[in-house]
Amino acid sequence: MAIIKMIKNPPKTKSNLKKLMNYITQPAKTRPDLVGGFNCDWENAYDEFTHTKKDFDKAFQLAAYCYTAVCAGGVFYIMWSLSFLAGIAGLYGLYILWLGVKPMLEVPEEKVTNYFIVALLCMVVISIVLGAILGAVTGVGTTLV
Repeated sequence: MAIIKMIKNPPKTKSNLKKLMNYITQPAKTRPDLVGGFNCDWENAYDEFTHTKKDFDKAFQLAAYCYTAVCAGGVFYIMWSLSFLAGIAGLYGLYILWLGVKPMLEVPEEKVTNYFIVALLCMVVISIVLGAILGAVTGVGTTLV
């Protein structure tokens, strides 16, 4: 029987994850037929966990950097005659996204367009949902009857 000592607030590091995986997969602790899966061993699972975390951080950085141009361009909505510059800032944000997909996310050349389109659709859907929620909360955009 395995005895696990509970540690309050253990540090979450890659080396601790690897130690945990080593501990769990010991034959004395877990039956060998319960460790692994179809075409998957614990080393592969560990690599996927760490790679996914790294990819999420880079994707978040890219999304934040793209939206910076859009948010800065929002200043031009103060004067109606300059509002077209906000649209140009939005296009510049899309250009940053297009340039950043390949180097930051390490996407193969043939999949850059697909990633860009999916990211663009996600941004549009998120903007519509957030706009609807904020409009309902603040009452902006509602008509008075």
